[in-house]
Amino acid sequence: MKSLKMGLLTTAVCALVAMSAGQKIVVIDAGHGGWDPGKVSSQNHEEAEINLAIAGLLQTYLEGAGATVFTTRADDVALGDTKQTDLRARSNMPGDMQADLLVSIHQNAFNKASVRGAQTFYYESSEESQKLAEAIQAQIKNFLDEENRMEAKANTSYYLLKQSSTPAVIVECGFLTNHDEMMKLASEDYQQKVAWSIYLGILDYFAR
Repeated sequence: MKSLKMGLLTTAVCALVAMSAGQKIVVIDAGHGGWDPGKVSSQNHEEAEINLAIAGLLQTYLEGAGATVFTTRADDVALGDTKQTDLRARSNMPGDMQADLLVSIHQNAFNKASVRGAQTFYYESSEESQKLAEAIQAQIKNFLDEENRMEAKANTSYYLLKQSSTPAVIVECGFLTNHDEMMKLASEDYQQKVAWSIYLGILDYFAR
């Protein structure tokens, strides 16, 4: 069913691709890396590695649609020697590249193992970031997980969202503290579905 749905969605968006993604510039940030692995699951899956895999797939989809894509990292590296310098480098890139938007890929964690589901965050005073977050969250529900009850959520504390000069979102793709979701996130098939959902949301945002 999901494979058929992907095919139908692909057909549906093809007519919009030239208008919505062509000539657009997107920065994709794979969170963490290098000395900062991010969250580490009970099975020793590092968030940084999963982030990088999903970011690479998203880059492929967007470039296939005609967008110009820059990534904050393509390998297991950090962008600074400290957390502050690392985050500053990530937040500066969209402005330096005159990007149309920034999408940062992350994985979530919580002290209750039952909590699951992807969620998209935006800076609360940015109307365009909210539109982007809501478009991505809608496609996460439509394509990735119809049982997802999460909503796009405003935030005032995430440095990357506060400092970005362009519309920006953080996509927490799932919870590494939920065993079933963690196992999915570590699989290439599910990573493709996550990236495709984000891609469809970006196309939807551009098409509007």
